[in-house]
Amino acid sequence: MMKKVEKCIELHETRYGFNWGHTKVRRLCSHMFHQYLFIETPRETIEIRVTPTGLIRVGKTRKVAK
Repeated sequence: MMKKVEKCIELHETRYGFNWGHTKVRRLCSHMFHQYLFIETPRETIEIRVTPTGLIRVGKTRKVAK
């Protein structure tokens, strides 16, 4: 029988988002009623746009330059 192991991941709020473990979540801007979010990990980043009607548009992932 496997035991469930829970690991507490630290959450730090920043001025424009939060850091959650190795993940950074930021709000970028608002333009013409669209809201833009940015998610970054040590390996990739992604931009997310929320439309005025509530639809979520996800951009392509990009590799982080080393």
